[in-house]
Amino acid sequence: MSKDSERWIKEAKENLKDHQFKQLASWGEGGSEVWECSRPGSSCYAFTICITRMGIAVVGDIDGLTFNVGSNYGMPFLAGNDVGYYIHSKLEASCKEKELNRERYFEWVAKCVIRYMADKYLDELRERKVAIPDWLTEDADPCHKDFERLKDFVYRVWYGLEAGDDLWDWFYACHNTLDAADGTAEIHEAYSLHDLDGVDFDWCDAPDFEKPRESLMVRLHMVNEAAKRIMEGQAEAMAVGAAA
Repeated sequence: MSKDSERWIKEAKENLKDHQFKQLASWGEGGSEVWECSRPGSSCYAFTICITRMGIAVVGDIDGLTFNVGSNYGMPFLAGNDVGYYIHSKLEASCKEKELNRERYFEWVAKCVIRYMADKYLDELRERKVAIPDWLTEDADPCHKDFERLKDFVYRVWYGLEAGDDLWDWFYACHNTLDAADGTAEIHEAYSLHDLDGVDFDWCDAPDFEKPRESLMVRLHMVNEAAKRIMEGQAEAMAVGAAA
């Protein structure tokens, strides 16, 4: 399980720790039902799950969510273990909120800059007695942490150059480009990064920089936690009834 998933599960459990679950309606033989999920006396994180033949909707204090599966999937679907992929995949398109995957974006920018720098400027940097880090290679496949290392390296090189040095302009421009990338917060901004002489960011072949929005994943895990607890309650009630 990823650290993100662990964090979302923990937050969902904390948000719902005092919630109670009440069935408001049930009809037909296909599993259509409505449940209220709330903490007594509070509307904080209160929501209603409505399962019908044609779809599932969640409304309330966690913003609306609609799923394109209905009562044939029902509560077991919402209580499933694969929230990040399977449950998320059944959301209506309008609910699939996205945000910039900054780590993947940083990896791509760093890869493009590092490979060009290694191909173009290594010899000239060595002539200027600049210490070359191990990750500065023509076949670099950096992780997002190398973006910060690259920023620090470029700043130190630029700061150490004389203004008339042939490398000064490029490293100054590179420093500004990396600063702009570091300040990128939205998806549309990622593809608007200004050009850096010689570096082809090749956005057409770049990986997908999108990921589900953090707040959406927390809400999905809250619905998942509620569904799990509803089904646990139903199983306990059946067990008591069977023993009676």
